[in-house]
Amino acid sequence: TPVGSVTQVVVNIDAVGFAGQTVEVSLHAGKEALSRGELVLDALKGPQPVTLNFHPREPGLIDLRVMVTPLAGERIAENNVQSFPLSVHEKLPRVVYVEGTLRPDYRYLRRALARDPGIEFMSLVRVREGDFLRQGSVGGMELNGLPRSPSEFAAMDVLILGDLSAKAVGDDVLALLRKAVGDGLGLLFLSSPSTLGARSDYAGTPLA
Repeated sequence: TPVGSVTQVVVNIDAVGFAGQTVEVSLHAGKEALSRGELVLDALKGPQPVTLNFHPREPGLIDLRVMVTPLAGERIAENNVQSFPLSVHEKLPRVVYVEGTLRPDYRYLRRALARDPGIEFMSLVRVREGDFLRQGSVGGMELNGLPRSPSEFAAMDVLILGDLSAKAVGDDVLALLRKAVGDGLGLLFLSSPSTLGARSDYAGTPLA
């Protein structure tokens, strides 16, 4: 989540035998209470959601703790607490996914990443030779194909590369990509005939 954003934590509370009673739900970082809410428990089977909002003030990894104030008559209160870490960034991680073919992998992965509120996401899929369909943008950057300059690589945090051969990418771009990875760019190579399969031509390239 980015610094200063309205960050939502959805807490799912499952209670049995306390219908009609009101519980307090709170979110903590150390001894500081970041947010509080209340929930009237019902008698239905399954959890009830409560949304707690807070504003992260500085970057870093913070340990958060959700607590439900125990009710009179609760015999076990240990399961009223859940802890989890949250990574806070100056900006959202920027993820670019370049796919070489309109295969099912692209459809499902693009859909999942585009719905993720924790990243900026842009996808490009090749619809014919040299022609890519773009969806989304990162940092205001709108590519029409593979990134081809140091500044374009520097504008992203993660590059996902799908079914594209080394020849289609080109030696110049592969050399830039190799340097970008050395500078900290995350690279995910999806398994495909062109990248890791029998037709792969990446052996001997700058990236290999």
